[in-house]
Amino acid sequence: MDAEREREVDDLSSITDRSYGRLVDYPDAVCVHSDGIVVAINTAGVAWAGAAADSEIIGRPITDFVHPDSVSAMLERIAVLAQQGDSSEPSEATMVRVDGTLIDVEATSIRVTWDDRPAYLVILRDVAARVAVRDALRYQEAVVNHVTDAVIAISDDGRIASWNPAAAAIYRRPIIEVIGAPIDDALGVDFDARAIVAAGGTSAQTHRAANGRELAISVAVTAVDDGFVVICSDKTALAQAERYFRTVVDSIAEGIIVVDRSGKVTTANPAAKAITGVDLPVGDGDDATMFLDFEVFDHEGRALAEEGHPICQVMETGIPMAGVVLGVDLPSGRRVWLSTSVRLMDPGSPSTSSAVCSFTDISEQQTIRADLEFAATHDSLTALPNRGSVVSHLGEALAAIPRAGSVAALFIDLDRLKLINDSLGHSAGDRVLQVAARRLKSLVSGSDLVGRVGGDEFVAIVFDRPDRAAIEQLADELHRTLRKPFVVDGELVDIGASIGVALIGERDIRTADDILRDADIAMYAAKTEGRGRTQFYVPGLRERMRIRMRSIG
Repeated sequence: MDAEREREVDDLSSITDRSYGRLVDYPDAVCVHSDGIVVAINTAGVAWAGAAADSEIIGRPITDFVHPDSVSAMLERIAVLAQQGDSSEPSEATMVRVDGTLIDVEATSIRVTWDDRPAYLVILRDVAARVAVRDALRYQEAVVNHVTDAVIAISDDGRIASWNPAAAAIYRRPIIEVIGAPIDDALGVDFDARAIVAAGGTSAQTHRAANGRELAISVAVTAVDDGFVVICSDKTALAQAERYFRTVVDSIAEGIIVVDRSGKVTTANPAAKAITGVDLPVGDGDDATMFLDFEVFDHEGRALAEEGHPICQVMETGIPMAGVVLGVDLPSGRRVWLSTSVRLMDPGSPSTSSAVCSFTDISEQQTIRADLEFAATHDSLTALPNRGSVVSHLGEALAAIPRAGSVAALFIDLDRLKLINDSLGHSAGDRVLQVAARRLKSLVSGSDLVGRVGGDEFVAIVFDRPDRAAIEQLADELHRTLRKPFVVDGELVDIGASIGVALIGERDIRTADDILRDADIAMYAAKTEGRGRTQFYVPGLRERMRIRMRSIG
């Protein structure tokens, strides 16, 4: 019999009719029977028996409440109780409740006195409840013995009362070595359980195993009646992996940032800070960097709205993006071009996962590419679009806008350039071309295009002129501007131009090359009329020019 049961029996063995109050208040079901008749039952017993009041039980034979299969065992149990205070070992029995239902119990009988006559006090406990408690204790014991965390119970004075197998494995100290010893010695650190509880119950600490190895430990402490329960999770391998990962990430030249769902930069490696030239405060604080603080552009220099940002797109769709070229305006005013890749940190939780963004500075490559593209599409002397670029631009414009007479191509041929080249040299002629290019650009709007398509030939593609009269007015302005004299190498020179115009009609089916050819024919027609003139292309002009050229020939 365990110590608690012995105390309980000692407490109840002195029960008599004069101490019935103690019986009533007892938490377990207790009844007293004398000469085979129930003479007393406490409140817990009435409830256990399913009765409304003790009057339904008192005065009835005790055997009315004992299953026939358990009667003989009951009689044998009480037959050996010769003197007051003698008690039986707990044994199982099947009892019958008032409504006839059966219940398995554990019964303990004690010899007492009632009305100065021998009697027996019976303590009844539900076997199912005891089994549940026992199973729960066994389960808890199994959990404690099989978890990978160290579970340690310590007394108020810090001495170890229990030490599970995981604790022995983590700290390399067997249970026989640590039971009763101060926890400071076992963990290799000054350990203040009360201070940890007062600080919230958790702490990250460095402990030391018996072999001297340092351990990264996550500690949780809970206060109990006579001490504390300490749970130590070994995070050493994780800490080593994190240090390794951090070393690798910090060492690579590619910038890496991690952005949480609120848009805050929670991690940034040194390369990210070097590429952006920004210290990039990280974390959850109010001063943490927000990635949307930077204005971002696509590869063509168009500003991206927030929803168009690759990080936002990946967070929305969960689909990784790689090799996206972005322009980023830094606080310094400098724009950097980045080749960017974005993916979720935890694809298994797409609605909550942060995003990791890696990027490489390709500003130099982007500049070289832009220079090459510019050189391929522009005239090196005047920096105007070349013939290929003009044709491409005109073709795009024809496909994108209604052909309603609002577009015109002006073919402009400079007069007297050969004379300037022959008299002043080709360098002077080059400067004349540059002056002409600047003057032509000054007369067209931002949506118009001026290009150089030959040695002394330029093309202007103009939009949104309402009618032919507006085009004629523009041509007159071009003539006046180009004729203004200017100084080249100390010599006063003046130039003029012959202009041919091709209007693009509502149902026009010509290609861009067709339109430039017709404007070129109109220009030659203007030149044959004398310098400084404008000619509009009309159907049949090409044939008339052929006839004229043959007659001249």
